[in-house]
Amino acid sequence: MGASEAQDHGAARLQLACGRIVNGARDIAEAHRFGADDGPHQEPWTAEYLREAIKIYGQSLPRSYQQNMAALFSDGAEAMAALSIPAWPRSGSSSPST
Repeated sequence: MGASEAQDHGAARLQLACGRIVNGARDIAEAHRFGADDGPHQEPWTAEYLREAIKIYGQSLPRSYQQNMAALFSDGAEAMAALSIPAWPRSGSSSPST
């Protein structure tokens, strides 16, 4: 695979990883609409939350799924390291320039 193809592959894997994050957030929002209570963690970015989440993932998700997701996010991290990030426009704008 050439450098350009590898970059395209990495970008595609990054899009898949981002899609997983978006869909996960939508699933959480939908669960709340159906009456699910908030969990005990109010800061899901903390190490404490992640340690608890790993226990639940390990008990409820098949190992092959976990391995595939790990590879997907690893590929996404590599793609982010290799791709340039578009510049944001002048202050006052809330969207990236195209």
